[in-house]
Amino acid sequence: ITASAWDPIGMRVVTASPSGDVKIYGLIDADPETIQCDGRVISVAFSPDSRQLLIASDDGSTHIWQILPGQTTSEPMFHAKPAQSVTLSHDGDQLATCDGVSLRLWNRHTSELLWKQQSAYAHAAFLSGEYIVTATNNIDNTMKDGESVEVRSAAVEVWSMDGGNQHAGRLMIGTAPITEL
Repeated sequence: ITASAWDPIGMRVVTASPSGDVKIYGLIDADPETIQCDGRVISVAFSPDSRQLLIASDDGSTHIWQILPGQTTSEPMFHAKPAQSVTLSHDGDQLATCDGVSLRLWNRHTSELLWKQQSAYAHAAFLSGEYIVTATNNIDNTMKDGESVEVRSAAVEVWSMDGGNQHAGRLMIGTAPITEL
């Protein structure tokens, strides 16, 4: 299994496999619904109302799948690299994807790219309708006692959705040399 998620209502779970099979298991249904995707699926998530499924594949595409009647609902959104994280806003109008290099915000209905921020973003989540929270995990080189040492740092950043997606704050989780992690 390459990805999994519970629906917000708690009645279904979705799993994805390296072969591109996405299976939606209901707590009552005996047989899962299967969606066949081209390529390996990296990330899956349900919409807040549990009616849609977000599917990010290793070709860099992210699709929105309408669970009933079982079809895609918009043109795919593309990253240069596979999206590691995909999430839909609470109102269902915006989609955020992270590919380890950038955070992208999309119009969910038109697949239009609304905003892009470069950094090493690994995960994103919407908070209410006002903020996106991202998690970063960076590896940087620094000099210590005359030798180059790789240092890993982690941070949580908050982005305001009002006023052109302004950076609202950063919380450093910590830093440590790679050898100490």
